[in-house]
Amino acid sequence: MYASSSPTSPSAWHVVETANFTIRGTADRDALRRTSDACESLRALLVRQWFDGASSIRWQPKCAVVVHASRADYLRHVGPGGAGTVASARIERRAGKIVGRRIDVRPTPECLASSALAHELAHVVLADHFAGERLPRWIDEGFAVLADSPAKQSRHRRDLHAALAAGAEYRLAELVTLSEYPSGQHRATFYGQSASLVRFLVEHGGERRFLDFVASSLEQGHDQGLRQAYGFGLAELERRWRAAEHDRATELADGAERMAEMPPLLVTVAGPEGG
Repeated sequence: MYASSSPTSPSAWHVVETANFTIRGTADRDALRRTSDACESLRALLVRQWFDGASSIRWQPKCAVVVHASRADYLRHVGPGGAGTVASARIERRAGKIVGRRIDVRPTPECLASSALAHELAHVVLADHFAGERLPRWIDEGFAVLADSPAKQSRHRRDLHAALAAGAEYRLAELVTLSEYPSGQHRATFYGQSASLVRFLVEHGGERRFLDFVASSLEQGHDQGLRQAYGFGLAELERRWRAAEHDRATELADGAERMAEMPPLLVTVAGPEGG
């Protein structure tokens, strides 16, 4: 299953290859192989749940996963905007096709054992399904947050409920048009609200219908995509979503917080969270 390079010096990068991934890093090969096993397992699980199990279609090119030697090296590749992250995905498109897949990872055991890798891999898998399209930010991040650990998803939900209590949430007409990541506290609200909205739609129609909605919205806009997939438009979605979040906020206030009963999107690698 594996093909690995022989280092030419003590500081040489090792390479481990699987059917869909090329893992590079200065960590020992056993650690890289565990990472590669996790990547293949997570990819298969995502594809099985969301895309009718089409995991037999191998990625060409393979997804590069780079475990950097230092935080400074990581930031040189992902840019200063990644200072608060432990992993970052990048997709290259050309002429309606994906020509490059890459996940950069900070050199911490916590990151390799956390949901951060699953979150970034979710971005790559979703992009593969809509190869020629740039997805709206809220869809891309909302989908990926559902790959986070339950504990991290709970933090996102708390961020959302704090924004709702303060009247600082986004109107959906604004959220769905955001093309850049917000800054400051608005960023936490964006992640929490995006994840909540994606989960709400999946709970009310399943994974296939959500993907149908995404495809329709890319061609016809969000309102028409919603009407085609769910039978109601953006204004009605906002009303229904707010009512559902009000009920969840009441549960929180009563000390009865619990994850929705939809099965977890991913079973992440065991271990502490990387952030």
